[in-house]
Amino acid sequence: MAATIRKIAEIAGVSRGTVDRALHNKGRIDPEVANKIKKIAYDLNYKPNAAAKGLNNKKDTINISVILHISKLNYFFQDIMLGLEKGIEEVKDYGIIVKIHYCNDFDAHEQLEIINKCVADKTNGIIIVPINHDCIKSRINELTESGLPIVFLTNILDSTNYLSYVGCDYNLSGEIAAGLFNLLAPEGGHLLCFSPSLQMYGHLLRNNGLRTKLQNDYPGIDVVEIVELTGDDKEVYEKTIKALERNSEADLILCPGVSSKSNLKAISDRNSCNKAKIIAYDYSATIHKALEDKIITATITQQPELQGYTAVKTMFELFILEKRDIKRNNYIKTRILLREHLKECIQRKNTNP
Repeated sequence: MAATIRKIAEIAGVSRGTVDRALHNKGRIDPEVANKIKKIAYDLNYKPNAAAKGLNNKKDTINISVILHISKLNYFFQDIMLGLEKGIEEVKDYGIIVKIHYCNDFDAHEQLEIINKCVADKTNGIIIVPINHDCIKSRINELTESGLPIVFLTNILDSTNYLSYVGCDYNLSGEIAAGLFNLLAPEGGHLLCFSPSLQMYGHLLRNNGLRTKLQNDYPGIDVVEIVELTGDDKEVYEKTIKALERNSEADLILCPGVSSKSNLKAISDRNSCNKAKIIAYDYSATIHKALEDKIITATITQQPELQGYTAVKTMFELFILEKRDIKRNNYIKTRILLREHLKECIQRKNTNP
């Protein structure tokens, strides 16, 4: 049954007139009561009447800018987009308009230009996948100081002020990888790590969490090299082959989520999957098949769709529910997938594995 003003009034213990005033911002109403009513309406997926709310009146519209760090979406960001789109659909009837901006891959100066354009266009808030560059840090600090709410999505920056970060706990993710390798090789081993772009500060945190945990708790496992993988499939393949040749003693391998197709192909072509125990980050069609074929033992995932959705919901809570205790670090739970979990997973059909 669709949610109604009558139902909301019953749950909130107020009159239907009070609910109408709260949802359509009419008349005088206690802010605490109004926020309670709005939260109940949101939880019930109530759709306000756009005409009654006067959404065509520009002053009632809240404009949110989403700024990505790449233009070509890999499978991870395809899932991020699914979450964003779900959140955008849910909040649109509350007067929130969300516009998504794409950036040339890891181009900090172009991302800065996009930020400045959004500010010039009078954006009310920014959700951003920030590139780890001083010009981005400086501008975000200025905007936060000026009162513009900034939500970091799936990546975080050091020495930067922001309203909220929505994403995985990268340090913990690295520690989990260390624990898995200890289970696979309690006697110790030589670990070769492949990492996505280190222009993402979260990847630096994850690598640091891995190394620190190994050094402190599992010193028998030695990290022989951390190889950054960026570029096209051919470049990733060639860098992987060269790293395997340099580190022929590696009997443990950590694969990145992004670039996993070319990375795992190179590992397979070198026959390294027969002598090394392998785990990966994230989940894709390629990783699904690698788990199914017993090439990798486990993968560590971070629920990207939920990240995108939660970022939009954070802005909803700030502007519509007027929530003042926004969680600064909103960590999305990490999950370990084994081959046995694949029955729960829907095989991906996308063409960008």
